[in-house]
Order: sequence, then C-alpha cells, then structure tokens
Amino acid sequence: MDDLSKARAAAARYLGDRGYGDEAKAIRDGAGDDFAEVRIAVQIIAQQNARSQRIEQALNTYAAPDFWDDIGGTSEAGTDAGNLARHSLSGTTPPGRYQD
Repeated sequence: MDDLSKARAAAARYLGDRGYGDEAKAIRDGAGDDFAEVRIAVQIIAQQNARSQRIEQALNTYAAPDFWDDIGGTSEAGTDAGNLARHSLSGTTPPGRYQD
C-alpha cells in the first residue's frame, strides 16, 4: 500500500468514526485528496518514513561487518561513539562517511 492509500484509509476511518460517512466514502473512492485530513495524514506518514529510513541506514551501517573491524588499532565503531545513532534519531544527516 502506498503512502497516499495509507493516508486515505486513515483519514476515511477518522471521518467515518466521527459520523462523516459521505466524506469518508469520498476519500475511500479517491475523490477527497484535497481534504485536510488526507493532506495531514500524508505529511505524518512522510515524516515517519523519513525517520524509519534514517534508523534503517544507521542499523545497516552498524550491521556491516567492516564497521566493527579494527582499522589501524581503532575500529570505526570506536571512533563513531554513537554519532551515527544520534544523527539518525535526531533527524539530521549523518556525517559524509556514512553516505552511500
């Protein structure tokens, strides 16, 4: 299910639960994308997706075997000191060495 479909489902349920059946049906039918509830849901889903991507990037970096290998007596993990995780959780871009 794509983000817009998820947003439509959430907005339709929200409105339906509050007694706005016609509006909920319009959203489910794809005719309510201009409703504030749909636009808000799209933004929330996009923010959650961005956060999930940052966390996944951090986990992939930490999961890579070479991250833990000793390099000249120090490991990448030792010099990182949690920096990657802090950036991922705070919503900022990690330093360039972590980029693909």
